Amino acid sequence: MNKWLKTLAIGDYKMSFGQGLVVSNEFSPGRSSMVVQAERRISGFHRHFSTNEHDYFRGIASTLSLKLLDISLFYSYRKLDGGVNNYEVSLFKTDGLHRLERDREKRHTVPM
Repeated sequence: MNKWLKTLAIGDYKMSFGQGLVVSNEFSPGRSSMVVQAERRISGFHRHFSTNEHDYFRGIASTLSLKLLDISLFYSYRKLDGGVNNYEVSLFKTDGLHRLERDREKRHTVPM
């Protein structure tokens, strides 16, 4: 877009920073914990285009490039499905089904 705006994501997005140790919501099956098999991941923000209903951020994210420094900022807010008892989250509902009354009571109860 211009010199200082490197990336901009508005809507649903995923992010990965610090080899997944800082924050990551990318799924990598079949990896071992050995350092020899460490691979370079693409850091930053990526669009979310999966049917997965719980593994993404919703809001705005941007990476600004100022000379030799990259600054990444994000804001996300959405409510997840889950069971809440006395302000304590007891479970997250991740199947996306709301067929029964008890399933509908858990819909959009946990702010993230």
